[in-house]
Amino acid sequence: MLRGASWAMMLPGEDREQVAGTEVATGRAWLRPRTLAVLVGLGLLGALAGGIELGGSAWSPLYMTDQFAATPFVAGLGFVALMVFETLGRLTGDVLVDRLGLVRTVVWGAVVCLAGMALALAVPTPVTALIGFGASGWGIATMIPNAMNAADGLPGVPAGVGLTITTWVMRVGFVLFPIVIGALGDAVSLRLALLVIPLSAVLIMALSPLLRPRPAPQATATG
Repeated sequence: MLRGASWAMMLPGEDREQVAGTEVATGRAWLRPRTLAVLVGLGLLGALAGGIELGGSAWSPLYMTDQFAATPFVAGLGFVALMVFETLGRLTGDVLVDRLGLVRTVVWGAVVCLAGMALALAVPTPVTALIGFGASGWGIATMIPNAMNAADGLPGVPAGVGLTITTWVMRVGFVLFPIVIGALGDAVSLRLALLVIPLSAVLIMALSPLLRPRPAPQATATG
C-alpha cells in the first residue's frame, strides 16, 4: 500500500544522472562484473576491519579472564585499550592519509594490528594482550571509512549504489566475525581462535590495492 502511494507521487519519466560524463538511468544501471568484484572486495576489507573491532571488543574480556585469571577491572582493559586507540586512530587518520596516501595508511595499519596481536598471542601476558588489542584498534581505525569512501566514489557507479553494496557486505562480516571466533574458541581455545585477527590483517593488506583511485570510464558518444 505504501509502495503504491509512493509510486503515485513520483514525477513521470526516468530519473537520470550524470556518471563520468554519461547520462544513465539510475534505476536501471547494470554494474560490470569487475566493478561489482571491486565493491565486494571493498566490503570484505571493511568487514575484516569491523570484525577485528567487534571480535576484539567482544572476546577480549573473556580472553583476559580465562588466560590470566584477571580481575574484572583488568579484564575490561582489553576493550578499553582497543576503543581508546581506535579513537586516537580516527582523530589522526586524515593526517596519515594526507602524508602516506590511502593504500599505505591501510597497509601500515594492518601491519601494526598484525604485529601487536602476533606479540600478544605468541607471548601471552596481560601487558602484551593490552598492547595487542590497542594495536588492533589503532590499526583498523581508518579502514571502514576509507573503504566506504572508495566505494561511493568508484567511477562509473551511480551515486549510492557502490556504497550500498559495500556496506551490505560489511554488515554480513560484522555478524559472522565474532561468531567465528566463538565457534573456534569452543573447538580449540580462545587464544588460538584469536589468530583470526592477525590473519584478517594479512587479508586486509592483500585487498588494500582496491583502495587506489581508478580512472573514470570514457563517455560514449551519443548521436
